[in-house]
Amino acid sequence: PVVTSNQASAWNCLRLCGDDTPRSEFGRLMTKPLAE
Repeated sequence: PVVTSNQASAWNCLRLCGDDTPRSEFGRLMTKPLAE
């Protein structure tokens, strides 16, 4: 799968802010939780 730096940054920012809402319309990455 291809993940752009913008997608990865947006995913990381959302998860670090505590937003764990799955957003499947933006790709499979946005459904993954932040690893602890």
